[in-house]
Amino acid sequence: MVRINLLPIREILRKRELKQLGVVAAAVLIGVVAIMAVAYLVLAGQVDSVEGQKKGLEKRLADLKKENQQINADKAEILRLEKQLETVNRLTNVRETPAPLLAAISKAIPDEVWLQSISQSGKGFTLQGEGIDNTVVVTFVQRLQKVPGEKDKPFFPDVKLVNIVRQRTTGGAGPGAGLGPMAFTIQGRWQ
Repeated sequence: MVRINLLPIREILRKRELKQLGVVAAAVLIGVVAIMAVAYLVLAGQVDSVEGQKKGLEKRLADLKKENQQINADKAEILRLEKQLETVNRLTNVRETPAPLLAAISKAIPDEVWLQSISQSGKGFTLQGEGIDNTVVVTFVQRLQKVPGEKDKPFFPDVKLVNIVRQRTTGGAGPGAGLGPMAFTIQGRWQ
């Protein structure tokens, strides 16, 4: 006799295997997605942390660049001030010596004038000497007033003839006898 299998066992077993395979595949897929999600979150956290560190380091770098610029500016300012100080010291040393005063007087003095004394007190001076006549002495004073100084200003801004007197000599006869050179005193100040 022919037997008919009314129970579809093979098909039930096949469906059961397919179900199990589907469940296993779904479980593996869910596991892989979960692992990927966890890995993504961990890596995203690390990326955020690194980006935060990068921003912090960039800010620190910008601050250090500003400080470096300030240091360079301060160095340049120190060099400029040192040069100015050196120039002031050099000019002070030159001005405190009588050399500039004597050089300026030598530019202005005519051949017919003889200086007997030069006295200096700070920026003030007094010249005493003799000249052949009063016009030579006045010419000397005018030349002193015209000696060039710094910035187109006269070297002697204030010069005046304080005293001029004809000296007497001994001996000789006649109308001009006994008259000698003109003694003078000049006072002023210099730069």
